[in-house]
Amino acid sequence: ESIDMQSSTFTLAGLPGLPIAWDARTVTEEEGVPSRFEDIGIGDHVRVHARLIEGQRLVATELERTSPATSIVLQAPLQLAVDPQVLIAATSIDTSGISDNEFVGPYGPIGRRAFFDKAVVGLPVRAKGTLAGSIVTWNSFGITR
Repeated sequence: ESIDMQSSTFTLAGLPGLPIAWDARTVTEEEGVPSRFEDIGIGDHVRVHARLIEGQRLVATELERTSPATSIVLQAPLQLAVDPQVLIAATSIDTSGISDNEFVGPYGPIGRRAFFDKAVVGLPVRAKGTLAGSIVTWNSFGITR
């Protein structure tokens, strides 16, 4: 969605409140071939691997330009969960639009109630959604281990 070369940060469409920093250690690739960060532009589709620093700042460790897609996957340790809100990677997600059978555990559906009963800070979780324009519609949420 945006790139700020002066602050070495970028934001992704659908996640505008989540600036991601890059530095000299960020590995940049295009379909598995090394490339330069400067080759990435607004509107490109990317896969980002990042580490969360101090619970709120993301620094990209790997950035790969990919083929266009509308799917969004956000995977990180759970920071907060109070039904229907969850916080992961400093991103607040309202899960009220996610159907009960789309709350999943490591082995299949567990339902909303079981998810929030098991939700503890630090639990590895994954949110899946669909991007339309700059809006993400979250359609699945679950525990990843």
